[in-house]
Amino acid sequence: MELVHNASGAECPDASRPVQLSNATGGSGITRFEPVPDVKPRSPIDGPFAEDNQETELLPVSAVAELLYCPRNFYYRMVEGAAEENEHVLIGRYQEEKRQARAQLSRDGVTQWRAVRVHSSSLGLSAVIDVVELGSELDAVSGNTSGAPCSTNATSLVIPVEFKKGAPPPGTGGEARLNDQVQICAQAMLLEEQLGQPVPYGYIYYAGTRRRVKVETTPELRARVKQAVAEARRILATREIPAPVNDARCLGCSLYERCLPAETVFANEKERGLIPARAPRPRRPTPGLNLGRVLLIDRPGAYVRNTGERLVVTVENEKVADVPILSVDEVLTFGRVQFTQPAMEALLERGVSVAMLSGNGRLKGFLQAPFSSNGLLRRRQVLAAESAEVRATFAREFVIGKLRNMRLILMRRLRQLDSGEAGAVLEAGPAERIRQAVQHLERMVAAAERSTDCDELLGIEGSGSRSYFQVFGDLLTNQQFSFPGRHRRPPTDPVNAMLSFAYTLLTNNARAAVEAVGLDPFIGLYHTNVYGRPALALDLIEEFRPLVADVVVLSVVNRKMVRPSDFEDEKGGYYLKDNARRTFLEAYTQRMNEMVTHPLFEYKVSYRRMLELQARFLAKALMGELPRYRSLVLR
Repeated sequence: MELVHNASGAECPDASRPVQLSNATGGSGITRFEPVPDVKPRSPIDGPFAEDNQETELLPVSAVAELLYCPRNFYYRMVEGAAEENEHVLIGRYQEEKRQARAQLSRDGVTQWRAVRVHSSSLGLSAVIDVVELGSELDAVSGNTSGAPCSTNATSLVIPVEFKKGAPPPGTGGEARLNDQVQICAQAMLLEEQLGQPVPYGYIYYAGTRRRVKVETTPELRARVKQAVAEARRILATREIPAPVNDARCLGCSLYERCLPAETVFANEKERGLIPARAPRPRRPTPGLNLGRVLLIDRPGAYVRNTGERLVVTVENEKVADVPILSVDEVLTFGRVQFTQPAMEALLERGVSVAMLSGNGRLKGFLQAPFSSNGLLRRRQVLAAESAEVRATFAREFVIGKLRNMRLILMRRLRQLDSGEAGAVLEAGPAERIRQAVQHLERMVAAAERSTDCDELLGIEGSGSRSYFQVFGDLLTNQQFSFPGRHRRPPTDPVNAMLSFAYTLLTNNARAAVEAVGLDPFIGLYHTNVYGRPALALDLIEEFRPLVADVVVLSVVNRKMVRPSDFEDEKGGYYLKDNARRTFLEAYTQRMNEMVTHPLFEYKVSYRRMLELQARFLAKALMGELPRYRSLVLR
C-alpha cells in the first residue's frame, strides 16, 4: 500500500487515489485538505471549439447546481462568461471570506476544514466545498495523531457542508431547494471517489434561518446529479440558449439586466401574435449601467489625480473639482487634460469610460476597460456583418426607426401650428413644406419596409433625411438662427455645429452601450466598416438622432439658451465656445435622462436607458434569443 505524507509528516493509508495537504497560508503552519488534481480544471466555455476533448474538462459543481435553478443563468455564465455582480453576490462572497479566515476549526470532537478542493475526472466535476467535517474517531482508526486529515478506508463519517446566504423556500417545511440538494450530493460523490468511503449525507446551512438542513445522498438524487451534468454538457456543446424562467427567481438575480427575462418573453410572444391587447407589461427595469453622471473637464491645462476614492481636478494648482469616483459614470475631456497613472487605473477598474475630444468638440479617442470576454457574441456579429441578407434585416430596422422618428418630430411641430401654441406663428408656406416632408417620409418608410438591399436602404434614408433637413429650419422659432441645410465637415453655421456636436456625444454613448453588452462597436451592420469608425455605434444612434440630438438643438435655440455670439469661426467651421458648450452639454444630459414611456413595454425609462436596452436587444437578435431586432419608435 502506497503511503502519502501530509504536511506535518504523518503517514496515512492510501485509498483509491492520493490526497496531499498543501499549506494555505504561506508558512503559517495551517494546512488545508486539498487533493492533487489529475488534470487542470478549466472553464468549458469553448465547448466544441476547444482544443482538448470535452470529456477531459471539469465542470464546477456550483454551475451544475445553478443549471437546475435557472438554465439561462448557467448558459450566460458558462458560455458567455457573464460575471455581473449585485449586493446578494457581494454579501455571499463576504460571508465566504469570513468563513475561510480560519482554514481549520476543531469543536466538540469534530474537525472542520474550509475551502476543500476536490475533483473527479470520471464524474467530470470539480468543487470547492465550503466545509468538510471529520469526526474525532477518524484519526484513531487511521493511526494518524498529527491532527491533519488523510486518505483512509475507515468507516468514520466525512460530511460536506454548503453555506447559503438565504433561507429554504417557503411552503416546503424547511426542505432544501433541489439545486442545493444536487450541489451537496455532487460534493459527497466527489468526496467518496477521493477518499474511497461512503458519504451518506451532507448539510445545507442557510444563513437566513441559521439552521442546517440535512440532505441524504439517495440513489435518486445521485441520478439527478448525473442528469444535470449531462444537460450541462449538452448546452455547452450546442450553445443552445435556454428560455427565460421569468418568475420570482429573477428577482434579485445579478444577471437580470443581461437576461431581461420579461422583455424577452414579451417581445417573442408579441412577434408570434400571442399578446392580448391588455396583457400585463414587463415591470420597469432597474437602473442601467450608466446613470448619466458625467464629469466635464474643459479647462485648458487641467490635471486629474485621485486621492483614495475621489477624483481631484486642478488647474495651475487651484482645485476646481473634487468628486467621489463612484458618483461618476463618464468623463468628457476637451483640449489638453492630463491624468495621473493611478487616476486612469482607478477609472478603468470601475468601468468609467473617458472620451477625449479636441477643443472644438471632435472626438479624438477613448480610455476604456478591456472588451467583454464574450467572443461567441462577437463571432455572431461578424458572421452577420458578412451576410448581405442578414445585414439588410438589421439595416431596415435602423432606417425605419430613423425615418419614423423624424416624422414624429415634424408632426409635433405641425400640431403646435394647428393648435396655435406660443411660438407657432408661421405663414402657410413653411407649414405646407412640413406637411409635404411628412408625406415624403411616410413614402420612404413604406419603401424601406419593402427593401432587402443595404445600398437601396442607403438611398431611401438619404432621400428621407434630405426632406427632413429641408424643413428643419422651419422648426426654429428663434429668428437669430437660420439653417441653410445640413453641412457636416466642417459645420458652416451654428445650428450645424450643434447638430454635429450632439451626434458626437450620442455616438460616444452608443459606443459605450454596445461595448457594455459585449458587441464590437467597429463592426457595423448598416454603416460601412471603415478603419477607426465606430460603425455599429453609428447604426444604433440612427433611431435616436431625431429623438435626442435634434430635439436638444431645437430646445437650446428656441429657448434662447445660446446666442450667435456663443460660436467661433475656426478654419471655415463653426464651433461652440467654452461656456456655450457647457450649456449645451447640460441640455444634452438632461434630455438623455428624461423619462419617457417605452412604446412596447409601456414602462417609464430614460433615453439613456433606452439606448442600452436597444443595444441588448440587438445582441439578443444576433444570438437568436429574439426573432428580429425591433427599432425604437416613439408614438
